[in-house]
Amino acid sequence: MKVFVVMPAYNAAKTLEDTYHLIPKESIDEIVLVDDFSKDNTVEIAKQLPITVIMHSRNRGYGGNQKTCYNYCLQKGADIIVMLHPDNQYDPTIINQLILPIKKNKADMVLANRFLYDPIKSGPLQDDMPFYKFVFNKLLTFIENKCLGTYFSEFHTGYRAFSAEILKKIPYWTNSEDFVFDNEIIIQLLFVKARFKEVPVETKYFIDASSINFMRSCKYGIEILILLIKRFLFNLELVEFSQFDFLDKNVELKRESKLIESCPHCKSAARYIIIHGYPKWDGVLYKCENCELVYYNKLFFYNPENYDDFYNEEGRRFNSVFEFFVKLFRKFRYKFVLKFVNQKTSPKSIFDIATDRGVFLNLFKKRGWRVSGTQINKKTVNYIKKKYDIDVYPKDFLDIDFGSEKFDVITTFHILEHITNPFEYIRKINKLLKDDGVFILEVPNFEHKYRIFYGSRWFALDIPHHLYHFDINFLKKFLNENNFEIINERYFSLEFTIFNVIQSWLNLWHSEMNILFNKILKMKLSKMLFSKIFYRELFIILISMPFLIYQIIVLSLNKNGDTIRLVCKKK
Repeated sequence: MKVFVVMPAYNAAKTLEDTYHLIPKESIDEIVLVDDFSKDNTVEIAKQLPITVIMHSRNRGYGGNQKTCYNYCLQKGADIIVMLHPDNQYDPTIINQLILPIKKNKADMVLANRFLYDPIKSGPLQDDMPFYKFVFNKLLTFIENKCLGTYFSEFHTGYRAFSAEILKKIPYWTNSEDFVFDNEIIIQLLFVKARFKEVPVETKYFIDASSINFMRSCKYGIEILILLIKRFLFNLELVEFSQFDFLDKNVELKRESKLIESCPHCKSAARYIIIHGYPKWDGVLYKCENCELVYYNKLFFYNPENYDDFYNEEGRRFNSVFEFFVKLFRKFRYKFVLKFVNQKTSPKSIFDIATDRGVFLNLFKKRGWRVSGTQINKKTVNYIKKKYDIDVYPKDFLDIDFGSEKFDVITTFHILEHITNPFEYIRKINKLLKDDGVFILEVPNFEHKYRIFYGSRWFALDIPHHLYHFDINFLKKFLNENNFEIINERYFSLEFTIFNVIQSWLNLWHSEMNILFNKILKMKLSKMLFSKIFYRELFIILISMPFLIYQIIVLSLNKNGDTIRLVCKKK
């Protein structure tokens, strides 16, 4: 069996070597250190040791560090994973005792416990554990045992071993990136009926050992109490928290697909798992170690028949009330585009890839522009021609021969995450733009502020239908490599953000996903007013309004918003 030891490190330069030398190497296949953007020389020291070193480009927190540790080990085929702090506080020499129950198939997770010794004569207090930490630890452990029906001697040890198979069964990626991660993963494992063992461990408390202060300890305690409340509400089937949202059946894929063995962009095979689909989805999300693209590991083959019912014969997708707001938002898009176009020269031309109802293009047509686009839904193509006398191509953008035609503006709003080859799209767009032309793209931001909070319930995650997940770092590098200069960047979309926040929030309250999007907004107004579902969702929205408004405001003011909109010009 392959045994990996992972060390989540932050400013561990003074203790790393001592910890490493105490590890029993004969039973370990690989030692991995993940540095969480340390301010000292942890990385330099680690690289002098025969261990694997992974570096975060920003501080992701203790939980975020562990996610990288486990993702790497699962990707490399580990059978047993031991998590050991590199601060030399826990005794590394007992690793063989930790992994033995897992090797013998007697346990799925083994906890190294500080309190199996007599807490006065031989235990953490004698080893200078701060008294307030001792009290907090015992009190919180007592509360958790009572609430969860468990009998652990300690919930808060940072020294533990897992079987790889049990980690694959839980969505640990939905957990916090702070210290409460350790408790969240235990509760998740309780849901899948994991087998636990505890072994005693001696500890040392000294200046260079990692430790959180009194205020952080209080915050940690409050987060644990909140976690217990969330688990209680989930058990009552009142709220579908994403951390526990992994017991449903797999999503059945309706489209033929093939397995992706390397990054679709840079072709690198160096990657690590960032989100496990199992057991909820078929497949996983990988992050490329070379170009940092996040991609789904199944590539769907294009089939126009899948979109036959996307719009009706009147070019509508939703009821008349919401379609009114769609038209309003299209005017906002129209006015946004005009900000970046020189109005003195005419006529202008625009090409909207995967245009929807024709409203957006028609606004430019009224202004005298030459307009066109693509749309694979035949009903909508016919509707746009009949309603606005606008011709759009009923085929994929890459299949169109434009000859010598050039455009002043090309737009892709929430398209690139869906298509099989967005990279060729952008290269072709560059060739089709005039020298002073503008390319505008908008995609969900994978690294937005509330992605971890919503987890699998985040509306824009949309596994398995979103094949790619972008962040600003990847987009900037890719656009720069393909002769584009970014002249404006925004991280908030009035249309997308409001809907995304509301739908993601509602997803927390139901086992069924996207009820607002898939059911309510498609109901005729007469039917909606007599629907129990409508009033139920409306009630949830109204009682949650302060929180929803708060989220929307935070996303609008934060560069880490849930939407990336970039305006680009050719270099």
